[in-house]
Amino acid sequence: MGAREATLTEPQHLWAEDAFRAMAPRLWRAILLYSGSAEVANDAVSEAFTQAMASRREIREPQAWIWTAAFRIAAGEMTRRSDRVESVDVPAPDGVDSASLIDLIQALGQVSEMQRRALILRYYMGYSNVEIARILGSTPSSIGVQLFRSARRLRDLLSEEMESR
Repeated sequence: MGAREATLTEPQHLWAEDAFRAMAPRLWRAILLYSGSAEVANDAVSEAFTQAMASRREIREPQAWIWTAAFRIAAGEMTRRSDRVESVDVPAPDGVDSASLIDLIQALGQVSEMQRRALILRYYMGYSNVEIARILGSTPSSIGVQLFRSARRLRDLLSEEMESR
């Protein structure tokens, strides 16, 4: 192994473990909503944390970096795969039935990638427009426009779905 150890040092290991515990469950659900695939969510979250550990010393804002990486990895996986899920094999949040969760995932798949990311970061994660802009490499005003347009489109799509039942 030489001068540079291939194993994690104790502080690095603790950072990774703490970050994973704090972020992974919500990140996984966000990527599930974004991609519509539990498999893509699994791959993107684990790969984002793996890359973060490899680049740890170069990352100034680990949380934003991991979120950005996970979305990019998921987008790449979605491009490579053509499968979209018809059912979700994870429990829906309290008060949400599985059919509604599937409807939401399918509706999210019909807005642009940037809009989908912004919606999830705003309404699922609770980030401000400034924070979303930093994560997505945009401006707060552009994020505001994306959120307005995507929320209107999502509302229309979900209303159509409800009317068709």
